[in-house]
This record gives sequence, C-alpha cells and structure tokens, in this order.
Amino acid sequence: MVGGGQGEQSSSRSPFDNTIPVIVWALLTAATLAALALCGLRTVATASGGAICAAGLALLISNWTLNSPEWTGHKPRDRSYLVAALVACLVVPGLVFIAMAASGSDTPSGGGLWVPRAALLATAVATAAICLSGLVDWSYTTPRRRGTRDGHRPCTASTDAAWRALTRNWLLHRMISYTTVRLAAAAVIGIVLIGVFPNPPQPIGSVLAAAAALLAAYVVGRVTPVASLSQNPPLQVGDLVTLAEEFGTGVDKRPTYYVVDVAIEGVQLRELQDGEPIGPGERSHDRTLEIKDVNRLLRARSRFAGCTDGCSRVNKYCPLKKGDPVPALPLKS
Repeated sequence: MVGGGQGEQSSSRSPFDNTIPVIVWALLTAATLAALALCGLRTVATASGGAICAAGLALLISNWTLNSPEWTGHKPRDRSYLVAALVACLVVPGLVFIAMAASGSDTPSGGGLWVPRAALLATAVATAAICLSGLVDWSYTTPRRRGTRDGHRPCTASTDAAWRALTRNWLLHRMISYTTVRLAAAAVIGIVLIGVFPNPPQPIGSVLAAAAALLAAYVVGRVTPVASLSQNPPLQVGDLVTLAEEFGTGVDKRPTYYVVDVAIEGVQLRELQDGEPIGPGERSHDRTLEIKDVNRLLRARSRFAGCTDGCSRVNKYCPLKKGDPVPALPLKS
C-alpha cells in the first residue's frame, strides 16, 4: 500500500518541485557577483559567493536524507544540479578574480564606480535571498510537509511539536527573505536614481525620502504580524481549524478548514465537510486567511482525523494515494 504511494511519487516530477527556479537564481547570483568582481570588488565578490555557497550546501547536507529522491520524488540528478549551481556562486567570481590577477589587470577605480558596485552588490543580496529561500523550501519545508520517515505527517499529527517547529521556521525564513529582497530591491532603485540625479532639486529629494519612508512602513507592517505569530503560532500546518466569520455571529455550524500552508503571504486553507475535502480533484486551497487576521478570526484548532480510514488526500504533499491505509508502522523508503 505504501509502496503504491512511493511508486506514484517517483514516477514523475512533483508538482511542488522548485529545482529549476533555485538553480536559475543561483546562476543569476553567480553572474552578478562576477560583474561585481569585474567592477573591482574582487575580494568582496568572491567572499560573498563563498558565503552563499557554504550556506546553501549546509542546507542541503543537513537535510540530505530527508530530501533524498527515494522520499521526495525528486529526480536523482536534482541535488547534483543544485550543488553545481551553488558552487558556481563561488567559482565564477573566483575565476574572474584569478583571471584578472593573472593578467595583471589593475583594479578599476574612479568615483563613478560606486553606483554600479553598490547596485550590483544589492542585486546579489536580493537574488541570493530568493535562491536560499527557495532552497529552504526545497530541502527543508516541502519534504517535511510530506511527513517523516517514521510515519508521522502533519495531516495526522499536526499538534505534535515537530509541526510547531516547522510552522515557526517556515514563517521566520519567509519573513527574512521577504524583508531582504524588498529592501535590497529598493536599495538598487535608490542607488540608480542617486547615480543618475546626483544633485536632485529639493522637491524631488523630498519625494524620494517620502517614498523610502512609505516602503519601510509597508515592509514593517507586513512583517510585524508574522514576527509575532512565529514566536507562538496559534495554528500549525496540518491543523483542523474553525474560524469566526465576520458576517456569521448567529451561525450554528461554522465551516472547518485544513491548514495547508502557512506563510507571510497568508494561511492557505482547504474547506472540509464531515472531515473530508470538499469538491473534486486536489485543489491547493479554498481560501486564504491574511496573517493579520489569524488571531482575530481563529476560534478553535484541533488535530485532523480525516485519514483514520484511509488517506483523504487533504494534504497535497502526502506521498500516499487517496484511500491508501495510513500506516502506523515506520515507513520504508
């Protein structure tokens, strides 16, 4: 029975696989760092690439067993491609460093170089943040949403401490990535504008300062509820929750939902009826609950019990097929 689910996952690429985007962002980071080295910051570019490479490899290695092809359904070569893309973040700017040193090229200098240097460095920060965030999802978050090798899954044991840690770490990593990318992108725009208009008139300077303040306020407004929830999540991945609808004060029976995903973009919920997912097919979710509304609308949470008589496929990441027995014994990969 379990073998059927495992066979299903290994026969085709998972629809939740994000291998290619992670590779693309890693290569974009490597190219940006190479351009930074050509602008004269060779040591900075190489050291930054080394830090990104080390962080990415640490993520992969620390989750090596859990994200194995036998468990996740990834292609066997996927991890090799990811390793190669991460190593490129170090090797590409390093080769530029060596080539320029071997040719005896002088380090470019000049007051005007600070604009491309600063813009390239901020761009590298943004692309690296997206790459590493995708890698966290690839190697840590998504495999755990499928369950662990001892048979525990969020759809059968959401109230366990393991899924609380998953929810907390998921929120924290998305919050850090969200903040880093937006601030870095704003820095690039600001640097370019200052480079193009080094001495802007007072009204333009005031407008730019106001825009920067609005952006900072927006980012802070978005991440503050997430930071609060991540310390003590009121709900967890895999929970069965009941919400207090704003319009339904006198409703006798409120809808219940299964918590599919928890992220800074919102909590994805799948509606249930008598413990079973509503509607045909395997939709990703039925509604999204804004992070800022979680504490206000959440009325009850409990462990989902809809897989007692067989897999309900409420958890779209589960390796089992609908109706397969949910084993109590340890799973074998």
